[in-house]
Amino acid sequence: MKAIYNRWKWALICSGLSLVAGCTEPAPLPAAPDGEFTYGGPENEVAGGLMALPNDEGILIVGGSQADGRDDYDLYISKIGLDGKESWSLRQGEPDRDEVGWQVLRNRAGDYVILGTSSPKGGGASTIQVTFLSGDLTIRNQVSSPLSLPNSGLILHGASFYEMDGGGYLLGYAGLSYPSLVRMDASGTVTSAEGLSMYATGNMRRATQFCKRPDGGFLLAALPSPGNVFGTAMMMMDGHGNQDSSVVIYLVGAYFSVMGICPRRSGGYVVSGYSDDGHAMLLLDSSMVNGVMVDRENEDWLGPVVELPSGNLLFGGHDHFSLDNYGNAPDDLHLQLCDSAGNDLRYVTYGGKATEAFAAMCPLPDGRVAILGETFSYGDGGSDLFLVFFQE
Repeated sequence: MKAIYNRWKWALICSGLSLVAGCTEPAPLPAAPDGEFTYGGPENEVAGGLMALPNDEGILIVGGSQADGRDDYDLYISKIGLDGKESWSLRQGEPDRDEVGWQVLRNRAGDYVILGTSSPKGGGASTIQVTFLSGDLTIRNQVSSPLSLPNSGLILHGASFYEMDGGGYLLGYAGLSYPSLVRMDASGTVTSAEGLSMYATGNMRRATQFCKRPDGGFLLAALPSPGNVFGTAMMMMDGHGNQDSSVVIYLVGAYFSVMGICPRRSGGYVVSGYSDDGHAMLLLDSSMVNGVMVDRENEDWLGPVVELPSGNLLFGGHDHFSLDNYGNAPDDLHLQLCDSAGNDLRYVTYGGKATEAFAAMCPLPDGRVAILGETFSYGDGGSDLFLVFFQE
């Protein structure tokens, strides 16, 4: 499933893995260090998303997994305890199709809803695949819908996926030319799909993220277009995903691609992304009028952000190019802890001799943050799912 790995923009050929046609089976990999966990089989796994289960029951992880002897991917669902041990897993899929779960949420009815894609092996039109799990994690239903937008080899890693007011679901992802917004009904069937090309003061394109606002609506952030407008465009939406305010463009004097956004308990938002100089963040107050850009000027890829109970900010990502300013090997999974003003406090890396990649993270009830990624350094061979816990 080459399209999945192209999202990271690194040369997998250099890793010597069996992803490349004609390569031999890789040598056995070492176990992960204490406190770091891998899941999967001897083939390859793809990390999608994760969420904390209620009542301290653990973590639910979704992604994709190659079955033994096959080179297509099945939907992979795994229940992980708060101690990092896998207690249950499920693989489901059709032969000759790549099926991957990218995001997971719990709806108001108590079901778990997995946003995924199903694509014919070797290329072709992808479909949106929504899988419903009952509270005991048994599959209740699965719905596939075609998309009217360009969707060959569709990748929904890092996509925004929420339940709307009154039922149904809202999906936002970076389309080929413009941000794409997809609405689904309560059954998971796609009802509309549009590219956000001409909203109010300007176009918006690619690198789309949105989050739930405290008042129940949504806030969408994207890179403005045309290219001579540098910064980020913010758009308010109501609880049904309809625009309810004009677009506000924050000019920052440089290219700024949005990779993550989260509300702050004290009011306002943090927008994470990268500019021509590396990772940057936009700190907005609750008025959505005043914004401060903090440019960290390094080559790290830092995407999603969560606010910790202390008010500090945790960014997740991986190294971008060659050796970085901290002397780390390329393509380690890493975390950057900053204070509420965006000043660096702590930098943590995870990884071995090969490549690691960040996928998603979520806060846990005990104050820790669970971070999901992929590892080519540890596990049972190929790429395995990789889980670490961060404690401030």
